[in-house]
Amino acid sequence: MAILTTSLACFALACASRERPNGAEVDAAVVLRHLSPGIVLADEERPAWTLVERMAFAGAPGVAVTFVDSTGPAWSRGAGVLRLGSEPKVAPETRFLVKSLAKPVTAFATLRLVDQGVLELDAPLDEYLERWSVPDNEFTRATAPTLRQLLAHRAGFTMWGVPSYAPDEERPTLVEILEGHVPEDYSPITIDYQPGTDSRYSGGGYSVLQLLLEDVTGESFPELIRRLVLDPLDMDHSLFHAGVPDSLAEITATGHDDGEPLPHWDALVQLAAGGLISTAPDMARFVAEVNRAWQGRSNLLSQALAREMLTDQGDGRGLGFEVEGAGDSLVFSHTGSGDGFRALIVGLPSRSEGLAILVNADDARAGELRQEIVRAAAISYGWPVLGPDVRATAELDATWVERLAGRYEYSDGSTTTVTRTGNGLQAAWGDAEPVRLFPTDSLRWFTRSGEEFTFEQGPDGPAALVWSGDFGAFRAERQP
Repeated sequence: MAILTTSLACFALACASRERPNGAEVDAAVVLRHLSPGIVLADEERPAWTLVERMAFAGAPGVAVTFVDSTGPAWSRGAGVLRLGSEPKVAPETRFLVKSLAKPVTAFATLRLVDQGVLELDAPLDEYLERWSVPDNEFTRATAPTLRQLLAHRAGFTMWGVPSYAPDEERPTLVEILEGHVPEDYSPITIDYQPGTDSRYSGGGYSVLQLLLEDVTGESFPELIRRLVLDPLDMDHSLFHAGVPDSLAEITATGHDDGEPLPHWDALVQLAAGGLISTAPDMARFVAEVNRAWQGRSNLLSQALAREMLTDQGDGRGLGFEVEGAGDSLVFSHTGSGDGFRALIVGLPSRSEGLAILVNADDARAGELRQEIVRAAAISYGWPVLGPDVRATAELDATWVERLAGRYEYSDGSTTTVTRTGNGLQAAWGDAEPVRLFPTDSLRWFTRSGEEFTFEQGPDGPAALVWSGDFGAFRAERQP
């Protein structure tokens, strides 16, 4: 997340005002015609991309966007089609598989039970579990994992992502998954570091939470979440379900991967981790309620627990959300991805604003498309965070730039090929389309999406390249 600069904030004042006639229409048009890269060069005019242009670039057949203000969903737009090559258009009420957006909704329901005295945040999980127990090992004997740690991905549970199944495929029960009675690719869910000492995203942990909520309340998980969250928030187009019901097939977007529609919607057993079907306006209603709860205006969740939910518990994770900043600059967010879909919700509680973005494509470019929409909103509404980062570039000698070009190989055998273009560089992973690099200085370069390329100097010239981005940092040796 990057701080919005003064020049870009001035753009917001010139381009968007909700005091204009039909302001919501104006706002929607401005936002969706001014998508922005993650990095803007200091000596250039900021690119302004349209949503349609960026959908084509990302290979995203359909997108739904809803903007949140103090009243709830303020405006919603759908663009593109439910399925590539078909006629039905995406509308705001189109259903999407929103994948891991299920987690913050589940966390909100859990905190409602804490508010009601049914659960305690810092009690050991085994006090509530009946059909399964936290595995006993050296880590759990040192520290019993708690509900707080589970919600913040700090309990040490294994299983990052969760398996999905074809509609006609036999599915194990939730307990069988936790015990490891699933296809051979999966092991029993356990804890492999001392709870509270580190963080790791875990769909397995939220699967434990799903079981715990059922054990404590005696209700099925989908009905419990409907009672605690969906019905009170009028999220009438949302449900937790193992797959897409036949009754919703014609109004649910098809997932796409590598530019191709997937043959069916996969089903999940671990619903709390990723089994939510929803719409952009419904997810916006959820964001608006979290904003209200933080402000002390919710009838569902106390301000004290809402503030705790949006407080960093470690490594930028709150209780069900990723969080950054505090007070007027606080932002909470969560992404969803998998089985042909990408999703994102963002909230700024001090401003009573936010976004819900749903995409029926599942690759890196579709993921970046979500961020481009967020940046457009940050510029249009003058958000003090989430806008593009403005960077200066260095003037380099052409001979030095040429020396950096070459093929760099990572430990897994994959390669990045760096070539000169004009007086700059471009880089390509394997056979992928190359992306332009811009110099911070002679050895540090960056892309518009925020990836960093750092060259290491050896005795005879550049010897290695370190790539860093959303998935960490990886070192590649220069090849002869």
